[in-house]
Amino acid sequence: MDFMMAFDVIVLLLGAYLVYCAVVMKKDGTIPSSIVPAQSMQNCRDPKGYAKYLFPWVCAFAAGSLVFGGISLGLDLHVLDLGEAYAKINVVVIVMFLLLWGLFSYALRKGHSKFF
Repeated sequence: MDFMMAFDVIVLLLGAYLVYCAVVMKKDGTIPSSIVPAQSMQNCRDPKGYAKYLFPWVCAFAAGSLVFGGISLGLDLHVLDLGEAYAKINVVVIVMFLLLWGLFSYALRKGHSKFF
């Protein structure tokens, strides 16, 4: 297993974990401490509102992670045989994942300034 394949598996697992976090957020109205530390949440003015605000962002990041991890792993395992387009598609998928990660980070910061 090379580095990129290991990275793809980690991102796929991240996506699965974020789905779990989204379910917890929807069900309990709480944010798991892996997303926002419990000590920080003690200072939150509206924890349920913050969870409601973050829920769609967590869902989007989870979906993006699952799609990125799946496509990249498929490309690395040659399940998706795209010939010469492989390198270009792999770069596009990585850039899209990084953009989504940036948007998620931005949403966390924006929510932090709004709810803390």
